[in-house]
Amino acid sequence: GKVNTDEEVQHASQMGIRSIPTLVIFKGGQEVERVTGALPESHLRAMFDRILA
Repeated sequence: GKVNTDEEVQHASQMGIRSIPTLVIFKGGQEVERVTGALPESHLRAMFDRILA
């Protein structure tokens, strides 16, 4: 899901989100990847392919 960091300041702080955009990926309830900043689509696809393999 998405978190609106302007409306959910405490939640964003608990998640350690310090800049936007921040993408946090969970697998099996555990954080497996965290990316800050915009990435090209090719990098995102490669990251998801690696995580879902």
